[in-house]
Amino acid sequence: MKPVKLTMNYFGPYAKQTIDFNEFEETPLFLISGKTGSGKTTIFDAMTYAIYGETSGVSRKGEEMRSEFASPSEPTYVEFEFEHQGLMYYIKRSPAQQLKGKRGDKLVNNGAKVELVYRDVNGEKQSLEKKTDVQKFLADLIKLNAKQFRQVMILPQGQFRDFLAASSTEKEEVLAEIFDTSFYHKWGQIVADKYKNYLEQVKDSKKALEVHQESIQEAFGIEATEDYAKWKIQVEALMSELDKKEMTLKEQITTLNQEKTKIQEVLAVKKGLQDQFDMLQAYEKRLDELEKLVPQIEQTKAQITLYKWARNTEVSWNKYEHTRIQYTNLEQDIKVVMSDRQKLALYTESLKKQAEQLAQQKEAIESLKEETMLLESKVEAYQSYTPLLKDVHDAQDNFNKQQNELNKRTTLLTQLKTEKENHEQELEQYQELEAKRLELVNVQNKLERIAEILKEADEFSQKYQAQEQKLLNLTKQLTEVTKDAQLSTKQAELLEAAFMENQAGILAHNLKDGQACPVCGSIEHPKLAQLVDAVQEDEVKRAKQMAQKAQNLESELQAKVQAETDNRATIMQSLDDKLSKLAELNEAPRNLAGYHQDFREKAQRFKQQKLTLENQGAKLNQLNQQIEVLDKRIVHGEKSVADQTQLFHESELNFKQVQTRLMGVKQMLLPKYATEADLNQAIIANHEQIKQYEQSETEVQEKLKQAQEKQSELDGKKNTMFDRMEDLKIDYQKDEQEFEEKFATCPQEGIDPKSFEEILRDSQQLEEFEMQIKAHETNVQTVKAQIKDVKITIGENDTPDTSQEQAELSELEAKIADQEAKRNQLQAKKLTVADNYKKFNDVFDKNAKQNELAGKWNYLNNAINGKGNSKEGNTLSLERFALQQYFQKVLSAANKRFNTLTEGRYMLRLKEGQGTSAKRTGLELGVYESYSGKIRDVATLSGGEGFIAALSLALGLGEVIQIENGGLELGALFVDEGFGSLDQDSLDKAIQALQSIDGKNRMIGIISHVTELQERIGDQLQVTSAQGKSKVVVAHNAGIY
Repeated sequence: MKPVKLTMNYFGPYAKQTIDFNEFEETPLFLISGKTGSGKTTIFDAMTYAIYGETSGVSRKGEEMRSEFASPSEPTYVEFEFEHQGLMYYIKRSPAQQLKGKRGDKLVNNGAKVELVYRDVNGEKQSLEKKTDVQKFLADLIKLNAKQFRQVMILPQGQFRDFLAASSTEKEEVLAEIFDTSFYHKWGQIVADKYKNYLEQVKDSKKALEVHQESIQEAFGIEATEDYAKWKIQVEALMSELDKKEMTLKEQITTLNQEKTKIQEVLAVKKGLQDQFDMLQAYEKRLDELEKLVPQIEQTKAQITLYKWARNTEVSWNKYEHTRIQYTNLEQDIKVVMSDRQKLALYTESLKKQAEQLAQQKEAIESLKEETMLLESKVEAYQSYTPLLKDVHDAQDNFNKQQNELNKRTTLLTQLKTEKENHEQELEQYQELEAKRLELVNVQNKLERIAEILKEADEFSQKYQAQEQKLLNLTKQLTEVTKDAQLSTKQAELLEAAFMENQAGILAHNLKDGQACPVCGSIEHPKLAQLVDAVQEDEVKRAKQMAQKAQNLESELQAKVQAETDNRATIMQSLDDKLSKLAELNEAPRNLAGYHQDFREKAQRFKQQKLTLENQGAKLNQLNQQIEVLDKRIVHGEKSVADQTQLFHESELNFKQVQTRLMGVKQMLLPKYATEADLNQAIIANHEQIKQYEQSETEVQEKLKQAQEKQSELDGKKNTMFDRMEDLKIDYQKDEQEFEEKFATCPQEGIDPKSFEEILRDSQQLEEFEMQIKAHETNVQTVKAQIKDVKITIGENDTPDTSQEQAELSELEAKIADQEAKRNQLQAKKLTVADNYKKFNDVFDKNAKQNELAGKWNYLNNAINGKGNSKEGNTLSLERFALQQYFQKVLSAANKRFNTLTEGRYMLRLKEGQGTSAKRTGLELGVYESYSGKIRDVATLSGGEGFIAALSLALGLGEVIQIENGGLELGALFVDEGFGSLDQDSLDKAIQALQSIDGKNRMIGIISHVTELQERIGDQLQVTSAQGKSKVVVAHNAGIY
């Protein structure tokens, strides 16, 4: 996969930015430079977001990448074009965001969108817009998830340098995340949890066995023991003994129940006779209660007679009551009619007065009608006045508008001419600009020559300092060697003198007086040499050899010091030559630091002068362009003023004509009514007044007619009522006499005729009272018959006595209850034993299975999680083993480059001395050096060598990830930072290593803000930032001078 073009629209700090990676098609290496926080990483956020819908850092969602400075009308989206396996793909993705709607300024929620366009192998255009379809297609195409894509495309170089020396545990964390070996870890965790779970189950079941044993021990004294077979025999014997005891108790209870049944049969006979005596007593009591109700029954019979009389009299009373109510109602109706007749007379009189008042207003209404006709004739004039008035105002507004526009255009034209004159005067100030530019080119050439000489002088200065240090070290070494030579020579001389003295002592020891000395020949020996500690001749020779060797070394060092002194003088001469050239160019002798300071000052002045000149050049071009624009605007302005002058005169003429027509219409208007609305309002008011008068006149006449008709109707109704009242009076008197005759036959004395209605209402209880009488008589007969039957049943028997049988029965029941209690206790004990014994056996069987499974899971746990014995060789976890295999693949891929980049000197190896099967080891790295044939620690690598090792490891890791994901080929690789801590030599090696990477069909980008890299790598993506907005510029040959 190779990036082709990336567009960021209001994404992060970028407003509208397009990066064309085709610019680096022919360059194997380019730099992405910019200050920290300028937006370098956002470029990769955009690529990752376009493909996967998430950023490269994962800490920010797509919608959070919308630029803070984006307006509601400026959408956020990313467009990414890339090439893969010879085909081009285009993706456009935008996050959820609020944008201005198509209508109005209301903000509308826009959901996240994605579009993928490509041409298949047949050249046919394909398009996908559904998010799930796009994600699935890209996953199948690229075969990397977002996390792996970031790891392969962007290599964090600094992290890989730390990774080299990291412990196995630290490497395991990194590799496990990269290769996602969490599956193995989770599998191991599941197995460990299973084993732990079965162990807990075994412990729990063992505790349960102890609980069941303790329950039986507390009840029966059988001690708990882990000898489960012996314990089970004891429990089974106990259960057999309890069965026998229960059988004995059961037989005893059966015998007692048989005796109890016999006594209960005797008691049943006596109880039946006692029940008959109790029934006789109850019946006699009931008969006594019925006889006490006889007076009340007699009163009820009297009420029944009264109620029957009332029902016979009811017809006569109803007729009388009906006639009385009719007569009373008619009297009330007559009073109402008389009242209505009086009110109607007053109302008729009021209507007559209203008719007289309306007749008096007749003449005024006629005058009002004539006035209304006049007003209606003026309506047309008022209707034409308002539009004419509006026309006058419009004409006046247009006249003022055209006059203002003419003034405005005239003023603008004057301003344009003045501005052009000012620009022409300002243009005269830039006549000498070309001469200044040529002068500045000479300054630039001179500065470049000075920079070149300064660079050479710096190199000689560094060499001189290095030579000075080397000479100082040699001088110190010569001083020490000279001391050693002098000391060795002195020591050799002392040893030789001691040897000679010892030889003389040996000769003197054998000399005698008068005997000639073999050395000097004297026969006198006044002072004989003495014997000293023996010094061997070999010691003297060795001392002389050492002295000679020291003297030779001293001579060699003296020669080296002289040679290095001469070399220093040569370097100093070269440095002086460079300083002389600098003095010629700077016109003043200085030391090297002074020349550097002078160069920086001149370079700074040159930059300022160049910037000033560029600004002046830009200003000159701007002035010429402005004058050209002003000429065009002046021509256009003059034409515009002429056109506007004509429009002004036309508007003035139109205003005067409309104003004349308005004055003619205004003379026809009435002074009382200013507007057409006032006139129409007056006409409507007059019509309304006339209408109200005519309606009032009609209403009064109609009401007066209705009142007279109503009065005639009431008079007729009154006469009819009086006639009806005379007839009802005769019927009323007749019905009243007939009721009084009937009431005289009442069976009870002292009854008021007014209470007849109440008696009649109470007669509804007649049937109920009759039923009560009948029920009483029936009850008396029934109770007497029952008393007779019970007496026949009892016969001559006396009241029975059951006290003896009751006592015997109670005694037997007590014995039975006691035996039942004993039996229940025994059964409870049996149940306790049986329940605990059954549960014990269930748990025992379950425990055996759990022990077996725990053993199997323990074996599996030891194998997968490396929990076994180190002697068995299974202390390495499955995840660590898998990581070793992945890491070996990474090292194999990395060593191909590492060995090549170090010219066959180095290769990375897993350390063997720490035990690769140990639990927390197995991933430590060492460096195999072919020169010595030994493996040494990675920490011994120099800065440049360490960078190459880390780079090789990073590239190897990327290759393995690609292979593990279907052999994906990436056409681009980005190395992130890791250069800031390198010295100059290490940085040189790092750049050489990067430039030596096989770049066919692949571009390599270095992400860094290190200044040296910006000066060494000419092809750059330069990221700049100002006021929260970032910009990317493609530069070639940047920083190289």
